[in-house]
Amino acid sequence: MIVNIPTRLDQIDRWIRRISLIGAFIFLPLLIFVRVFEIYTRNIINQPSSLYNAMEREVFVVFIFLTFGAAYVSDGHVRVDVLRGRFSPRVKAWIETLGAIFLVLPLTAIVFWFGWDMVASAIKHGERSAIFFGASMRWFILATLPFGVALYAAAVLSRMTRNILYLKGAIAMPEMLK
Repeated sequence: MIVNIPTRLDQIDRWIRRISLIGAFIFLPLLIFVRVFEIYTRNIINQPSSLYNAMEREVFVVFIFLTFGAAYVSDGHVRVDVLRGRFSPRVKAWIETLGAIFLVLPLTAIVFWFGWDMVASAIKHGERSAIFFGASMRWFILATLPFGVALYAAAVLSRMTRNILYLKGAIAMPEMLK
């Protein structure tokens, strides 16, 4: 049974990367387009608009939350490597596991809970979104918060499971601990 667990974790990691890549392909060019258009309207035709700034913020938020989990899965997130490089793989596994249990997972649960509350409120009140030119679809932007945090939590659970299996001696040292 333990033999199948790393395979399942790899599948979860691939799905997280795939969703993030799709989000990046959609929202990064959109972010660049909105930014360039805002610069053009402000500097060339001398028509500053807060609409473009609001659109840029919303696209950026969507982009970040959709790609946050992939950064963790790919080990591309920020960490204090000066300290981490001095620890053995087992100590790294313990630190990451305890950090996930006591810090990351409770925080993601809180953000997820309140994120869905924000989505429900946006739907109930018909909040408008700059990205959709005033359409009452702000819930879509807000929904990327709990969705992205859920992807991040899945990435953390995947890594935590690998670390626990490594600490138990059930699998070889994961690549991320080297």
